[in-house]
Order: sequence, then C-alpha cells, then structure tokens
Amino acid sequence: MAHFFIGVDIAKSSFHAHILGETTASFEAKNTPAGFERIARRVPEGAQVFLALEATSTFHEALADWAVERGWTVFVVNPAKLKHYVRSQSSTHKDDAIDARLIARYVSKHHEHLHAYRPLSKAQRQLRSLTRRRDQLKRMMTQESNREGHLTELDELTRESHQRLQAALKEELALVEAAMAKVCKEDKVLDGKRRRLESVPMIGKVIASVLLAEMGDEARFENAKQVTAWSGLVPLHQRSGSSLEKKGRISRAGNKRIRQLLYMAAMGAMRHAAWQPWIKARQKNGKNGKVLLVAIMDKMLRICWGLLKHEADFDPKIAFAA
Repeated sequence: MAHFFIGVDIAKSSFHAHILGETTASFEAKNTPAGFERIARRVPEGAQVFLALEATSTFHEALADWAVERGWTVFVVNPAKLKHYVRSQSSTHKDDAIDARLIARYVSKHHEHLHAYRPLSKAQRQLRSLTRRRDQLKRMMTQESNREGHLTELDELTRESHQRLQAALKEELALVEAAMAKVCKEDKVLDGKRRRLESVPMIGKVIASVLLAEMGDEARFENAKQVTAWSGLVPLHQRSGSSLEKKGRISRAGNKRIRQLLYMAAMGAMRHAAWQPWIKARQKNGKNGKVLLVAIMDKMLRICWGLLKHEADFDPKIAFAA
C-alpha cells in the first residue's frame, strides 16, 4: 500500500499543502471544501494517508474533520514541537510553502509516535460555541457598565438606556449558562467529566464547562507540561541590567479564556481552606504575589487535566502531594 504524507500550513482563509509520496506536490488553496478536494485529487484511492497540520484556534478543524471522514490519519501538532523540528533542520526561513514541506517531513518521520486527532463530538462543539458566546456577553456587559460610568447627571435618559441593555444582557447570559448546563447534562461523557472537574475546590460549573470546551480531547496532551504550554501559563523570565530576573510573568501565548477563568479561581483559592496547606508550603519557599497566583493557576490546570486523562476522582492527598 502506498503511503502519502501531507503537511499543511493553514490560516483562516487559505492553506499551503505539501504532499510526499510516490510523487510530490506543493500548492496553495482556499480553506474550503473545494480547496480540500484539491488535496484528494493528488492522492490515489486506497493509499494510506497521514496528514499533519499545526494547531490553531479553530482554522484547522474543518480540514482535519474532512480528512478523518475520508479515512485518513490526521495529526494536529503542537506548534512548539514543530518549532523545535524546524530549528533542527537549520531552517531560518518563514514561508508558508516551506513550513508545509517541513510539516510533511516531520509527519513522515514521527507519525508512529504522534497522537491521532479525534474530531469534537456534536455536544462538545455546542458547548464550545455556548462558552464563547458567554465570553462575548460578559465583555458586552463590561463595556456597557464602563460607558454608563462616564455619564453625567444630565444624561439620565441615556443612563436608563444603558441599564435596560445591561438587564437584557444579564438575562441572556443566564439563558446561555442554562444551555451550557443542559448540553453537559444530556451528554453522558461530558456530564461525567464536568462532575469530575467540579469536585476540585474552586472549579465551578462555568470553569469546568470552558475547560471541556476548549481542551477537547485531553489525550492529545502527552504530559502536564504540554497542557501548561497550551494555556500560556509557561513562566517568562526577563533579564534586566546584568543578570536580574523578573519572575511572575507568563508567555500569554496560549488559551486566553482558560487563563482568565483560572485567574479568578486562583484568587478564590487564596481564601479556600482546601488550598491552604499547599499555598502555605509555596509561600515558605518564597512564592508570593503574582508568582504564587500563577503557580495556583498552573496547579489547578494540571489537577483538572490529570483527572480527565486518568478518569480519576479528586483526592486532595494525591492532588496536593507535590
């Protein structure tokens, strides 16, 4: 059976593909079903196909799902891994066509050790859409509150308009959150995972739902470090002067939604009894302020991922052991 390895560098509206097989091909196409078919036309029927593309926010999903439906093996690769591979190939060029070729080479060499992509279920997609809509509503509520705060006593009628809109947004937010709960409750797998996450102190229904929606298949992460990198909680060290390091800053290169919610949960954990022994141990080691908050956020995320990956129930003795 012929083997074909396809590397794809994808963006919102288009992608570059590079095919390695009995013959090679490199081309650009639109990120649409018609563009996907251009790949299929270059692969003979019956061939075993391995397609890899870099993880993006959502741009990669349509192509990845389409390829899975065709029976191809798909890998959505961690950008950090690809960056390391590119460096190992001594490539300093930043070009979409070159990136696609390097991704094709990468999957041809490492496909036996990569985790195959699994499309999100219908319930997972619904949950993600709802959680992101919730984010939009929360931002709109904050914007309206800020606008109202700039009004004067002479703007009473305008103030009433702002207040009506805020009331309507609050009502819509409640409906969206109820829909989130309904989607989870009606899906046995999601409901079990959400309940497992909610057993972690300071992880409520909203955070649990957003984690499930954004993380997707938890098995795609090989270890806790990868989850931390995905969230953008990787520590960022900056040097000033000769050797002084400023700590407590993070890369912010990952999932912003997760970080925002974990930050609020970490603030609550500072006052939660279950977290106190673990927190006090870090404080004794000199962690305070932002450094401590980031450490709590990281610990929360690692605990949540561990429970999902190992299908385990929360046990404080295990969770806070290290």
